[in-house]
Amino acid sequence: MDSEPVNSSYPLTIEFFESDTSGQGETFIGEDQYTVNDFNDGDKKVILGNAGGLGITAGDIIVATTTDSVGNTSEFSSLDTVVVTDISSTINNLPEVYALYQNYPNPFNPVSKIKYDIPELSFVTLKIYDVLGSEIATLVNEEKPVGSYEVTFDASNLPSGVYFYQLKTKGYLETKKMILMK
Repeated sequence: MDSEPVNSSYPLTIEFFESDTSGQGETFIGEDQYTVNDFNDGDKKVILGNAGGLGITAGDIIVATTTDSVGNTSEFSSLDTVVVTDISSTINNLPEVYALYQNYPNPFNPVSKIKYDIPELSFVTLKIYDVLGSEIATLVNEEKPVGSYEVTFDASNLPSGVYFYQLKTKGYLETKKMILMK
């Protein structure tokens, strides 16, 4: 990738997908940030999170979709634009299992952080419930790539008490308790 995309604002986020035989991106591999200097240099090493796990090897073609900081999006459609030149085995910190961690601080007043891990591309919901099981808030309701995430929950408009937060994906469900003390 050695030319600057037209009408783009840096930094760019580029998402990479494993390509099928027709050149269409199908399986999400990973993403990276590009700066003006990366494009001026004409070359950038990209770490593609689960490329090795997908069996991607040197010479394989992948599809890249670019989104700049103001939301302009385009896809690299030329089959020879992005070619895997090397696969190296490095230790990464990508999660291997789903996990929902205890919020911190707990008890809290009025803000707490909730961390969770997603080991594969998944549609994720993270919701807050009161002791009666009524939904209080939806903090996350979207597809998420592999990664570790942290969400801030602001309970300044809620009374003191016990609340529950629940992480739900297609194959995972976990609920934990937190205490709001004002």
